[in-house]
This record gives sequence, structure tokens and C-alpha cells, in this order.
Amino acid sequence: MTGKRKTDLVLLGITFLFLAGTYLLYKSMPREPAQEPARVYYLTACEDPSQLLAVQVSNASGTLTMVHDRDMYITDTSMPGIRADEAAVQELFEAVYRLRAGEPIEGADPKDSQFGLTSPAATVLIENTDESGIQFLVGNLTPDGQSYYICTAGGGEVYTLPARLREFFLEDIRRYLDLRVFDGIDASDVIGICVLDEDGVRYELEAEGSSDVTGARYFTLTQPAVLPVPLSAMNSGIFASLEETEALDVQSAADGMDEAGSRTEAVIRLDGGEELRYRAGQDEDGSWWIWDLSNERILKVEQLPDWMKADAAGILGGKLLSLDAAAVSQIDLTTEEGSTGFTPDEADSWTRLLEKLDHITIEALQNGRTDTGEEVLRCTIHRKGGRADTKLVFLKTENRKCIICVNTRAAFTCALSSVDPIISESTGTS
Repeated sequence: MTGKRKTDLVLLGITFLFLAGTYLLYKSMPREPAQEPARVYYLTACEDPSQLLAVQVSNASGTLTMVHDRDMYITDTSMPGIRADEAAVQELFEAVYRLRAGEPIEGADPKDSQFGLTSPAATVLIENTDESGIQFLVGNLTPDGQSYYICTAGGGEVYTLPARLREFFLEDIRRYLDLRVFDGIDASDVIGICVLDEDGVRYELEAEGSSDVTGARYFTLTQPAVLPVPLSAMNSGIFASLEETEALDVQSAADGMDEAGSRTEAVIRLDGGEELRYRAGQDEDGSWWIWDLSNERILKVEQLPDWMKADAAGILGGKLLSLDAAAVSQIDLTTEEGSTGFTPDEADSWTRLLEKLDHITIEALQNGRTDTGEEVLRCTIHRKGGRADTKLVFLKTENRKCIICVNTRAAFTCALSSVDPIISESTGTS
């Protein structure tokens, strides 16, 4: 046997002994037993939310049952004329149709007071379309604040649910109700609003055309004067209120209402000729009620919407004129010295005049027209699209005030200092 062959055999033997030793060492090492995969517990295990028929939530705020009927969500409530907030109810159904809980807590007894399940914060009943279902109780928050203890009704084990589900079970059940006072009114359908009190019409608004640029619908004050209404007053004021005003309580109009306290009535006219009527008044405790005459329900609100309390000056936002330059074709100013017409073609003088008109602020609304004072200016604003012209007569009084008569129907008191620049513009002395 050659020397090289002997060397190869020695190396092969050493390698074998090393591998055999490594194997024996691995076999002799202590091992942890294989862990069983964590079990997953589902309180409900539907394939999708459409397999849920109803969910009932009971907590300190009350009890509410929500039913999924085809494409609609219906609420069973003691409040007449109140429907489900479909987005909120849909969110609930999507959260519970496949509701996963933590593993049972070893040795935990639902009767142990530390879990809060003997006096639960909420009770939830979920019913499937096949008439099966589950009822579970929601107890205390776990010490780490990450979960709530729960147990099934009559069950002997305690589980946990993620704390993020709190909003669905523990918050006020009113979150699932559409409590809008002016329910179902789309601002784009409103073509007129009239507010009245014991003395008659306080103000009236009518839709007149739309902006060619933004598509926004213009509204004009038609009573007690004819004046353009700021878009901001309609969008962030009236229309926002129609969407956001919520009821604190609702009862059937059949329960009766003391009409002696009635102070305000509002009529909202919609495209197609429909009229919605509301009557409002204030109780001795300072709260307000609104009688929805169209739906025969009485709604209690914390505050009456500003547009139902306002007069014409309030609706105008304290400004006599809120002109959209794109909706005006010409402005004529007339003094005893003559008449001057301003058009958009005269860019500098047109812009300057619009800015000065915009600065006239209202101090008070007069009852009817007055001729007290010296006439110093007449102003006619010609508006496009067949909309009514606005005609103003400026009367200077002795106390540095100016009474502005609008379309002969009403008058506003303004500070003369806010009108002087307009007079100067008309005489070319600005």
C-alpha cells in the first residue's frame, strides 16, 4: 500500500469519526417539546356580513336592535321616525360577522368579580340568517388595557376581545341612529327657504341660477329686500346645519305639544314642488324643540340652528352686498351731479368699486322703508341671467348714519363712513 493511499484512508476515518460524534452529540442534546399551534376561537364565523340577520347591543345608554333586510338596515327604537345610520350599522356588521376572541383564560371563572361579567358593561346578541347565533357579555378592561374580558351567556369560560372593538359595544347606541333633524334633505334640491314668526315673514330666500365656474347655486334674499346672499352663508351656514343638526330626543307628535310657546316656523321648498315645514319654540328650561310637521315628530335640540333664529341682516352676514363679480353685468351710480356706469371692461375702476361696496356693513334692519334723511346716492346693480336688479337708495342722516333703502321693500342702517367711498367713486373724487 502506497503512502498516499494510507493518508487518504486516515483522513477518511477521521472525517467519519467527526460526523459520527456530531450526530451522537446532537441526539444527546435536551429538546423542548414541540408546541401545539394556538387554537383560534371565533364567536361568529360567517363568510360575509350578509349572513348576519340582526345584532342587538345593550349598554348603559339603552338597547338597540339592528336588522339587515336585503340592502337596508333597520333599527328597532323607541324614537319614532328615526332610521338607522346605515354607514355606522354596516361598520358594526362588518366588525362582528367573523368575530375572533382570545383563548380561554385558564382557571378563570366568569363569576369572579375581577372580570366584571356579573354586571356586564354590555350585552351583545348576534343572530345569523339560519337562526343560529350567540350572546356574549362584555366586562372589564384587562390590566394591560389591550382587551376586554368577555364570556358567552351561560358559559363557564372567560375570553378576551381586542379593546379596539369598544366603540361598537360600549359607546352610546345613538351612534347607530340617524338623528339628523332635517333628515333626507339634499342641499342641491333646496330651491327656497322661508322663516316666519308671529309678526310674519322674517326673511325669504330663493334660488336663482348657478355659477358658470363652480356650479354653485345662487340664492337671493327676496323678503324683506332683494339682495344676493353670500355663498358662505348658504354652504357653511344653512346647508351645513341641515346636514349636522341632531336631536337629543324624539317623540311622536301624537303625544302632544304646547303650541303656546311656538315662536318660529320654517318652510323649505324642494325641487318638484315638495314643501317641508318645521315649527320651533323654547321651553322654560332653555332647551329647544322642533316640530317636524311633515313627519309628525317632535325633536328636542340643544340649540336652534342659527338660520332659524336669524333675521335678514343675520343671513347676509352683516354685509349689505356680497357680490359675485361674474354674476354682475353693470353697476350704475347716480347723484345730483349725474349718472356713471361701471362695467367689467373698465378693470381698475370696476374692481375698486366692488371692493368698496363689499365694505358696507349693516348695523340694523329697519322695519319698512323710511325717507328720513338727505338722498345722496342711488345705486343699481344689473345682474346676469335674468336675475332681478338690486336698487339701492342712500339717505344721509344728521347723526353720521346712512339709511339704505333696498328695492323699496326694506331699509338698513349703516355707518356713513362705509358709504362715503361709494359716493366719492360716483363723483370721480376717489
